[in-house]
Amino acid sequence: MKADILQILSQESLKKSQLRRRLCKAKGDQEHFNRALADLKREGSIKKEMGGKFSLQELEVKTGILSLSVGGYGFVNPIDKSTTIFIPPNKTGAAVNGETVEVSITEQSKKGPVGQIINILESKLESLSGQLQIRKGQPWLIPLRTGIPAVELSVESVPTETKEGDWIRAKLVSRDTQTGKITASLSQSLGNADDLTAEIDAIIDEFDLQSEYSDEAEEAASRIRQRKIARRDLTKELITTIDPRDAKDFDDALSVHPAKNKKHITIGIHIADVAAYIGPRSTLMTSIKKRAFTAYLPGRMLPMLPKVLVSKRCSLIENEVKPAHTVMITFDRESGEVINFERFHSTIKVRKRLNYQEVQDYADANFSGDPWGKDVCKDVKTLYEFSHTLRKRREEIEQFIPLDAPEVRVMCDPVTMTINSLKKDSPSESKQMVEEFMLAANTVVAQELTSKAAPGLFRIHPEPDEEQAASFSVDANTFYGVSPGDITLRPNAIRFLNSIKGHPSAPAISMDFLRTMQRASYSSMKGLHFGLGKNLYSHFTSPIRRLADLLVHQQLWNMEDKGGPVYTKDRLDDLAEIINTREAVTDEAYRTTVNRFKLHYVEALEAGDSELECDALITRVSVKKMRLYIPHYGMYANVNFRDLDSDFFDADVEKGLVVGRRTGTTWSCGDTLEVKILGADFKMREFMVMPIVEGNKAPSQKARPERKKKEAPTERFFDELLRKKKAQAKANKNEDTDKPPRKKKRTRRPKKKR
Repeated sequence: MKADILQILSQESLKKSQLRRRLCKAKGDQEHFNRALADLKREGSIKKEMGGKFSLQELEVKTGILSLSVGGYGFVNPIDKSTTIFIPPNKTGAAVNGETVEVSITEQSKKGPVGQIINILESKLESLSGQLQIRKGQPWLIPLRTGIPAVELSVESVPTETKEGDWIRAKLVSRDTQTGKITASLSQSLGNADDLTAEIDAIIDEFDLQSEYSDEAEEAASRIRQRKIARRDLTKELITTIDPRDAKDFDDALSVHPAKNKKHITIGIHIADVAAYIGPRSTLMTSIKKRAFTAYLPGRMLPMLPKVLVSKRCSLIENEVKPAHTVMITFDRESGEVINFERFHSTIKVRKRLNYQEVQDYADANFSGDPWGKDVCKDVKTLYEFSHTLRKRREEIEQFIPLDAPEVRVMCDPVTMTINSLKKDSPSESKQMVEEFMLAANTVVAQELTSKAAPGLFRIHPEPDEEQAASFSVDANTFYGVSPGDITLRPNAIRFLNSIKGHPSAPAISMDFLRTMQRASYSSMKGLHFGLGKNLYSHFTSPIRRLADLLVHQQLWNMEDKGGPVYTKDRLDDLAEIINTREAVTDEAYRTTVNRFKLHYVEALEAGDSELECDALITRVSVKKMRLYIPHYGMYANVNFRDLDSDFFDADVEKGLVVGRRTGTTWSCGDTLEVKILGADFKMREFMVMPIVEGNKAPSQKARPERKKKEAPTERFFDELLRKKKAQAKANKNEDTDKPPRKKKRTRRPKKKR
C-alpha cells in the first residue's frame, strides 16, 4: 500500500479522499490505507500541502553522529561539517549515543534544521543495562543511558525471582527506527535496587568499562622485567611529589636545580616510566587499549594498568628508587620564558610526599616555619612563587581561556559503598602550581616530536562552533543582561569571562559558556588547543592513567633506543580514534554515576536537614516550566508552573521572564531563588524542587496517590469476560423476542413500461 501511495503521488498531488477512492477497492483496504498514509507522514516521506493535498516530501538526507541528552532529544553533527541538526525526542529512531545515522531534515526552525533519524548505519547497541519495571504484567527495562526509551522485554526471559527495580542486563532482539521501539530479552541479573555496588556494576556493564584485572593478569604483570635503557642517576637530588590527598597513583614529581646563569632557574619534571615495563609489543597493550584511561568512579577505581604496576612498580613512591622519564626545563626567572630543555631517562628517589592541601596551608601561612625540613620547604616556596610567573606569562602570551567551573564530587566509601558527603572541588593555587609545570613539560615534548619530524599524538581543541557561539551570545544578553560579543575570538571570550566574575549568575553563565565549547580530542595532526591558547601540545605527564601519554613515552623510547619511531602516523591515527571513543564513554559513565549518587545522597537526607534548602539560579524559562541550576550540588532541576500554589504564572519565553497574575511576583533568568528539595527524579537525573515562596504548600510537587497495580490478565479473567459477553448477548436476544414483530413494508413493483 505504501508503494502504491508513493507511486501515485510521484505523478500528482491528491487529497486523502481522492487517494482512498483510487486505492481502496476491496473490503478492509481502508484500514490498511489509513495506516500506510500515517506511517508515510511520520517517516517524512509525504507532506500535506495547503488545501489538504498530499505530495511527496523532497527530503534532504544527512549522515552524522548522534549525541543524545537526558530529555530524550538529541543532535546530529553531520560528517560534511554542515549545521548541527536537532532531533526531537520522538524522532530518534531508537538510535543511541555515538552511532552513525542517516537523518532526513523535515523543517527549518529559527535555531536551525530539525530532522528525524531514518536509518542506523553503524550500530553500537548489542545489549543494555538498567532497572526492571513491570507495567500491567509486561516487563520493561529502563536504560541507564541517556535518551533511550524503555525497552520491552520478553516475558519468558524474566525469571520469577527477579523483582521490580532490580539491576539487569538484556540482549537486544530488535530495533524499529520508524516507531523507536526496542525489544530485548533478559540475559543477566546484576543485583537488587538498593545496592550501590550493583548499581556501579550495572554502569560499568552498560558503558563497557573494563573491570579490574584478574588475579592471573596481576600475577603475570608482577613478573614483567624492567627494560634496559641508558639512565642518569638522580637519586641524590631533592625530589617531591604533590598530589591530591586521596591519590591512588603517583606519576609525577618535581625538583628545583640551580642554573649556570643566576637569572635562570631549572625545574625538573619527573614522570613515572611506564614504558620501562610496557613496550609497544607487550601482551598487555591489548588490555590497555580496551581501557585507554583509568576510570575514577565514586567508590570504585578501574585502573588502566594492572594494580601491581600502578601501586608498586611504576608509581613514584616516597623513599623508593624508581625509573623515571625526566624533562629538565630552564626558564628565565623574571619572565618565565623557556630558555632550553632536555629530556632523558633517569633513576630517582622521592624524598617527600605532599598533598595539595598541605602545600596550600603552608602558602596561606606565608611560608612560615619548616614543617617538612628546610630544604623541602625552600623548594616548595620556589615552585609556588615561580608558578605564578609562568601563569602570568601564559595569560599575556598564550591567552588561555580562564574558565572556572568548580566540580561537586561524591565522597563514597569504597569498602562499605556508603555515600559520606559531597565536596566542592574548587581549583586551589597549589594544584595550579603543579599544573603549570606539567603544561610546560607537555609543551616541550610536543616541540621535540615536531622538531625531529617524528609522528606524534597531539591534544587539539577547536574554536567554539560559530552558530552555537552566536546563540549563546543572544541568550546571555537576553536572559542575564551581559554581552559576550563574538566568543569565537579569543580576546572577546577572555574579556567576557573576566567580566562576569562576581556576577550573581556567574555559575550558570559559565556552564552555558562551557557547552559552546567543542570537545578536545587526540590527533596525529598538530593543531590549535583553543582552551590553552597553544598551537602545539601533547600529553606526556600521566602515563599511568592515560594511553595517549604512554604512546608518546613508547615513541620517545624507541627513538632514543633504536634511533627511530615505533609508530607511524597512520597507526597513531587509528589509536587516536580508539582513545577518543573511550574517553567519551568513560566521561559519560562518570557523569552518570556522579549524578545518580547525588540523587541517592539527597534521598537519604532526613526531613528538616539544612541541605534540603539551598539557593538555585534560574537558567531557562519555557511556556510551562523554568529550569534551575543548584550550585551547592552542581545539579539541575525543573519547576512546573502548574505545581506552584501561590499564584498562576505567565511566562515570556523570549525575555526569560515569569510573572504571577495575582501577586505580581516576577522572576527572570539569572535570579537566585531559595528552593526546597522534595525528592529525586532518577529518570531525568535531577532534583524535584519547589521555590520557597509564601503560599506554596509543601510539598508542592504533590506525589500522586499510587494506583492499584493491575494484575496481569489470567486465563480465569478471559473465561469470566467471555461468560459476561455470552450472558449479555442472550439478554439482548430475549429482549428482542419480547417486542412485537415489525410489519414488513410492502414494496411496490415497478410498473412495466408499455
